Amino acid sequence: MNLMICDDQKNELETMRQIVVEYARSHSELSLDVKCFLNPFEMLSEMGKSGVPDIALLDICMPGLLGTEVAREILNKKR
Repeated sequence: MNLMICDDQKNELETMRQIVVEYARSHSELSLDVKCFLNPFEMLSEMGKSGVPDIALLDICMPGLLGTEVAREILNKKR
């Protein structure tokens, strides 16, 4: 399962990453591949290469592109 996290604040991104990694460790039946991004444009670029994530954790207010816009892109690519 592919999971992407995007937050422009490094400490928040790291906190979310740690929570997800700990969850994945305690649920070994889940095969989680976690990718983290400080920039929504980098996340969109990665989605162009590897496809849309199964799960996305997005900050709403990020410079240049809102998390809601990233979510819309994910939905459009899944169709």
